[in-house]
Amino acid sequence: MTNKNIDEWKVLVDEDDKFLLLVSMFKLNLIPLKVLIFVNSVEKCYFLKIALDCFAISTELIVDEQSIETREHIFGKFNRGEIDVIVT
Repeated sequence: MTNKNIDEWKVLVDEDDKFLLLVSMFKLNLIPLKVLIFVNSVEKCYFLKIALDCFAISTELIVDEQSIETREHIFGKFNRGEIDVIVT
């Protein structure tokens, strides 16, 4: 069953160009600012959060080390519109 309120994107791009493409898409309003981004390592989560924060894109992380309470708190902020992006 597909939810008509959710868009899913997969973009194949060279590793060196991923961040530039992502920030460009946010800044050009090609991606709405209520997004979950999935990456393949905790290190990339932290890098992406720091980098997006530098471009004034409010971002939080969901990583394995966090408690369920912390994750729920972050998703609450996301649902209330207090943050724009969750990287996991």
